[in-house]
Amino acid sequence: MQYIGFVGSSKADKCDVESILKAIKIQLLKYPVDSTTIVSGHGEGIDIMSIKSAKEMGFKTIEYTPTSKNWEEYKKRNLQIANKCDKIISFALELGTLTKRKCYHCSRAGRDNNHEKTAGCYTGYKNGNYEVVIV
Repeated sequence: MQYIGFVGSSKADKCDVESILKAIKIQLLKYPVDSTTIVSGHGEGIDIMSIKSAKEMGFKTIEYTPTSKNWEEYKKRNLQIANKCDKIISFALELGTLTKRKCYHCSRAGRDNNHEKTAGCYTGYKNGNYEVVIV
């Protein structure tokens, strides 16, 4: 069984939801349903959208829920996801969609950071094997 993390912007549900759902489904189609578990963080936006799509497509899922709404708990949750997964798919908003804050997590990883900052990229950075999908 492989574990693939689907994480990203908590603000994605304020954008073009149909396009984002399409991008999530395109990524899900890359993995075999019978040998892949989709992992996410039960947060607003990408996390909830990804798990819902994965369940609709027949994937097994795991959600790590933070115990409270502060960075320390989110960080613990994100590290659980990073440690569980074989790969992370981080969905990030195009730079300028909601902010002009470039992703410093990807910058630290020596990757293209020309997208909005998201904790999904932090999770991917901590995992080491991650891909960023701009939505």
